[in-house]
Formats: sequence, C-alpha cells, structure tokens
Amino acid sequence: MTLKEIEQIDKEMLIPADVATFLGCGTHNINCACKAGTLPWAYMVGSRCKIPKEAFVHYHRYGAALNERTPT
Repeated sequence: MTLKEIEQIDKEMLIPADVATFLGCGTHNINCACKAGTLPWAYMVGSRCKIPKEAFVHYHRYGAALNERTPT
C-alpha cells in the first residue's frame, strides 16, 4: 500500500490494519507503540488505537506531526 492509497481510503479515522502494510510491520507492533505513546499520529481510545488519516499522511509526507512546524 502506498501513501496515495491511504489518502484515498474513505474514512477519517484509520486503524492499525489500514496502515500496517505501508509501515512494513504488523498490527500488534502498531498497537504496542500506540499504547507506549511513541506514535505522534496515533492515540488510544480505551483499548483501541485510532489513527487520524490527516495526521498520518501529514507526518509521512512532511516528517512532522500536524502540531509541529513543517519544513518549508
């Protein structure tokens, strides 16, 4: 899966299964990193990892979280 394909997913909130192929890892790894708070584009809702599509795409396109300054 490519970043362009992720952008075309018709939902605003992604789950680890939506991005695992792009990241080259399993959903379990994403869930663990999310629980540890090491992903700047994901957060936990109860026991579920939620990934805002806009934040994920922005981070992987510009190398910075949405709330950080992007390179010019």
